[in-house]
Amino acid sequence: MTARTQNRFRSFLDMMSGARECAAAVEAGRKPSARALRNLNLPADAFDDVKFGR
Repeated sequence: MTARTQNRFRSFLDMMSGARECAAAVEAGRKPSARALRNLNLPADAFDDVKFGR
């Protein structure tokens, strides 16, 4: 595998990991981590106004 292919694969895995973490956090009624949001190219304050009611 070339370095470019490895970088793309790693980026894909980071994105999928971020999506999984964000989904789990929202289901649990909490804000996702800044790292997970960054992996999805979302601003860190994207969930600041969300009201998680339980």
